[in-house]
Amino acid sequence: MKVIFGVEKLKLQKKKSIVAIGVFDGVHRGHQAIIETIVKDAHDLKVQSVVVTFEPHPLEILVPGAHLPILTGFDLKAKLIERMGVGLLLIIKFTKKFSQMPAQAFIDEILLKKLNVIEVVVGEGFRFGKNSAGDIQLLTNYGRERGYAVKSIPLVYVGGKAISSTRIRELLERGKILEARKILGHYPKLIGKVVQGCGRGRDIGFCTANIETKDKDSVPREGVYAGFVQLNGEAKACVVNIGGCPTFNVKRPRIEIHIIGFDKNIYGNKIEIEIVENIRKQKKFKDKSSLACQIEKDIAKAKKLLCGKFTEFNKYGSIGQAKKA
Repeated sequence: MKVIFGVEKLKLQKKKSIVAIGVFDGVHRGHQAIIETIVKDAHDLKVQSVVVTFEPHPLEILVPGAHLPILTGFDLKAKLIERMGVGLLLIIKFTKKFSQMPAQAFIDEILLKKLNVIEVVVGEGFRFGKNSAGDIQLLTNYGRERGYAVKSIPLVYVGGKAISSTRIRELLERGKILEARKILGHYPKLIGKVVQGCGRGRDIGFCTANIETKDKDSVPREGVYAGFVQLNGEAKACVVNIGGCPTFNVKRPRIEIHIIGFDKNIYGNKIEIEIVENIRKQKKFKDKSSLACQIEKDIAKAKKLLCGKFTEFNKYGSIGQAKKA
């Protein structure tokens, strides 16, 4: 997938395009329905599939402080979109100036002139342009004049409720990983860089990797989880600790993983973590020996929980990735 940051860097596309537009925070099943449509239609018509998204989230600019934490930072969002087979990802920097672009100008200058669009796919209730004046009806009417088609994808429901980023966020805050997976279409993911820690894990007999991530807002609540880490395209089982370290009186939130059966230097590596299931809440132990004993139990439980899931990872490129019908 080709990634372009900024409309000014986008060259005129000679190949015709089918375009999906949205923020796509979380790339959940509702978003997947939109993106799957452009990938299929582009394949059928032998044209280019394009996702147009915005950074930062428009509400961060339009209503500073009002927007809830994002679910997926850019790196993770781009990776999830790429895995769906999209050809081009265009990231438009959302500014106050850009927010004043009229809806018709957005269509003419970006969709038609730059992307050579023949079909636009959006979600139900989509709005765009200055003062959110653009809607699906305007997009459709303008398409009749300009020669492109429009598809509106209806909301996706799970458990009788429409999927939304807010609903996913609430589930993560409650540590409801399996419920979040049903809505996301995949287990919660994090992407981060391995950085130097204090070495406490090694002191008690367990090598750990401290993860620095821009996606802290998408992290589930504090606790210990079973998951997978992807290193150089290979999935490895791990135990993930989210939060502080009560036994050592460390209150500063952090993400720390123990990769089961792995003891190599990976400082500086960017890795992807997939959180599969909660093991236990955080707890303060009386000493290092008691903590080490509990970690042994955590590892044993993680192995049991993750048993059999490697096959799913190898088949779909991601543990628990939503299967296509």
